[in-house]
Order: sequence, then structure tokens, then C-alpha cells
Amino acid sequence: MTTINGGTVFDFTQRNRPVSKSVIIEDLNDFSSIHSLGSGAKGVSSSNPYKRIVFVLSGQLECTNRTTGHTWTCPEGSFTIFPGNCTTGFSAAEDTVALRIVVVNPTEIYSILEDEKAYDLKQLVPEQEDSSVFIHILSCGNTKIWAVTMVEGKFFEAETLNSNMVYMCLEGEVKITYQDKERILHENQCFYGLKDNGIHLQAGASPTRLLIMKDIL
Repeated sequence: MTTINGGTVFDFTQRNRPVSKSVIIEDLNDFSSIHSLGSGAKGVSSSNPYKRIVFVLSGQLECTNRTTGHTWTCPEGSFTIFPGNCTTGFSAAEDTVALRIVVVNPTEIYSILEDEKAYDLKQLVPEQEDSSVFIHILSCGNTKIWAVTMVEGKFFEAETLNSNMVYMCLEGEVKITYQDKERILHENQCFYGLKDNGIHLQAGASPTRLLIMKDIL
């Protein structure tokens, strides 16, 4: 298990830099992990009774359902869902980092999502000038994931977080005020906010897109 301190800015793609033809897996908790695949890495395959949702943070994943023979590609900034109860795997022709979450007895998955397709997170949530737009992608036990789009100047805040939260900037720029300190998130950077603390997030560019993840660490 990994430990990331609350109130810090970090980048999942830099924690375990890919090594040529190798796979490095860092467990974040019992159900989520970071997979760093070096160029030419192959053979990451498994048979799992549960669905898995995989976010490609950098590079490009080549995905395979070994049971059916279906293949598909997930470029940087996209995500996909691997089905349960069949043997699936992925490989990388270039250095690639992905966040994988095992979906155990989900209470909700965004209704338009199908297995074995690549979805572009930066385009999934439309931009609106007068409001921030949220899409709830997944609920699975304590884990929840939202995608958010804001225009410059728009903000949202919580007086007190009721859970530990990770905020990942997918596009644009985010100014975060947390424990009376300001931090700026750029693309691919994350911020870890802890339960019982307040937080204020404001978009510094149009569009600004975020992935918000509850209890993945």
C-alpha cells in the first residue's frame, strides 16, 4: 500500500516512471493501483470476476479480451471498462501509466458506458458558460468518481470534506485553497484533500476539466 500525505500536490505518472519492457504496479488500496508499463511491455492479463475501470494517464494502452479476441486502443486522456468473468489484458507500445480500479458490486456506473470502448474524459463532460458540469461516473463501495468541467473563474467548495478526496486536473488549471494555503494544479497533477478539512477550487482557464475521486487512497 502507498502513502500520500494529505494537502500535497503529486503526479501519478511520475511516482513510478516506466522502464522499458517492464511493468511496475503500485497498490494504492485494496481495489486501486497504478500500472506503469515501459515501451514494449506485454502480458498484463488476468481473469477476474469483477469489472475493472482503467484510466490512461499517459501513453497508450493496447487492450485485449483474450476470451473473445476483441482488441481496442485507449490513448492518453481516455478510460475503458474491462468486463468481468473473462480473461483480459493490456500492453504498451510506448511508455504508459494507467490507474486501475476494481469495480466490486457497483451501485452505479454512468449509463452510457459500455465495456471494451475508449471514452475521452476531456470530452465526456460538455462545457457550459454559466455553471460547472458534473458527471457521476462510478459508485463502488466507498469509492466514487466524478468528471467535472468548469470555465475560467467558476468554482466550487466544501466547508468540510466528509471523505478523503483526490482531485486530478485533466485539462486547464485549478487554483486550490486548502488549510489557508493556495496551490495551483496543472494538467496531470493531483491534490489530496483529507476528511474534515474545507476546500475551494477555482478554474484558471477555459475549459478546465477535473477527475474527482473519493476514497481511492
